[in-house]
Amino acid sequence: MSYSASVTHGTPDADLRRALDSPEAAVRRRARLVAHGLAEGSAAAAAHHGVSTRTVSTCVRRYRTEGIRALMGEAQRRQRRASLQRDIRTAPLRSATAKWSSRSIAQELGVSQSAVARAWRSTSVPTDVLGRIRAWAGKGSASLAAVLIAPGCSIVVLTRSPAPRVRASATANRITRHCRTLLAADLTRDGITEDGDGDELAATFWERVMADATAPADVLAVSSVPVTLSASGIETHACDGEEQWQGMLETLVELCAEDAEPALADLEARIRRWHHHENDLFVWHAPARGDEAEPRATTDRTAAQSPSVDAPGERIEDQIIALVRSEITAGRFAGGDFVTERFLADRLDASRGQVREALRSLTDSGLATTQTLHGLTIPIPTPEDVVELYSARRALGAIAVRAAVSWTPEGRAAVARLLQELETAAAADDMAAVHRIDLQFQDALARASTLRRIPALVEGLSQQLLMFVAAFGVRYAYPITDIVDRDQEIFRALDAGDEAAALDAWRRKSEGSACYMLHQLSTTLRQRP
Repeated sequence: MSYSASVTHGTPDADLRRALDSPEAAVRRRARLVAHGLAEGSAAAAAHHGVSTRTVSTCVRRYRTEGIRALMGEAQRRQRRASLQRDIRTAPLRSATAKWSSRSIAQELGVSQSAVARAWRSTSVPTDVLGRIRAWAGKGSASLAAVLIAPGCSIVVLTRSPAPRVRASATANRITRHCRTLLAADLTRDGITEDGDGDELAATFWERVMADATAPADVLAVSSVPVTLSASGIETHACDGEEQWQGMLETLVELCAEDAEPALADLEARIRRWHHHENDLFVWHAPARGDEAEPRATTDRTAAQSPSVDAPGERIEDQIIALVRSEITAGRFAGGDFVTERFLADRLDASRGQVREALRSLTDSGLATTQTLHGLTIPIPTPEDVVELYSARRALGAIAVRAAVSWTPEGRAAVARLLQELETAAAADDMAAVHRIDLQFQDALARASTLRRIPALVEGLSQQLLMFVAAFGVRYAYPITDIVDRDQEIFRALDAGDEAAALDAWRRKSEGSACYMLHQLSTTLRQRP
């Protein structure tokens, strides 16, 4: 928009009049320069106000191109900078890939890499809290033992570790990424929905922390804001707001034990999944040593799954699927398009060798077609591909449902909350929300099973199926009442401990969805030229 007509017959326009009446003296001064310059020319305005012609010309030019924003005061500038800074800090949670970098975030937000670096560097300030954390750790290292993200505050629990501190730069870089995502999650806690289970889950969180602690003196809890922590016998500290909390990054990385990276990768994957799919409390406890061989129940509200290497969003194969699906949904890619290794490596912040290995794996599983030109062709799925995916998901889901008959109170609460959200969305006839929440409901069922491998596999198949739907261009609009009825049946059967009824409801749900998808797919393919 041009503002060249801002002054007509010497009278400022409405925006300029508001600027002339601004409570900020600097804004009024710039507005007078613009009004005078537009009415009588830059030279006359400069002579009248005792400034250079260039100053007047610059103000007028900016006003013509930017409008009233060009005249805003320092308070408004600070507000814009703070908004951008928060967008940069929370970008790791929204990124399509877990291998985000300052470059990928800069591209996503349309800013320079230096702007991203400045936003991150602004939190690197020494505080009393950091000094106390370092004094607690001494010359040893620390591991992250537990995390709680609630509406009132976020809490991290550290425990002393016998392992040496991280020395390898590659490991330190990965740990930095994991910790930055963890700290960023605190900025989104205002979106957490309070429910009746909050106090109970918080109490369970501290019970688990105390149960896992070999010695209370070896445990330290830090909150993002000053609050009273229910942690008797352990050292506690509180950050005084956002800057101090975000400023813990360097200290966490510096003290991190060398063997803590797998657990942190698992934590980051769960936080990203929580941010995208859930809006209640986030609770995480580090897997105990020996859990690889003997899984146990967890109070983690988001999952009870395997370590990060198999978690969705951590494997490069899963990241490629997520990236391609988002590009298809945005209309930038379509079935049959060729995507180069270089593009994938840049977007995922990975080496081309890593991408090449991932493409080989995707090709072996039939999810991509690689070519000698070093890239992949986005598959145009066949109905047989869809049938195979639905069959696999039905089989894995049945295993999860069978195990979920013995679900934990936390697992049941997560499934019940999603069922309530589903019913609310159905009552509002919000089809898009119903389908989204239904998928979350199914994934929550898998997580409620407390199995370690199945939930990740179920969620991975869900991502692949959605990519196929996007590539097909199918409009998925399965009847809302059928979705709600079937999910209610499954929940009631599991709540009653009736394994046979739960499995029968799951089978009918899976078969109905597959038949509907194949019908829609057939219709879509017939309509294509």
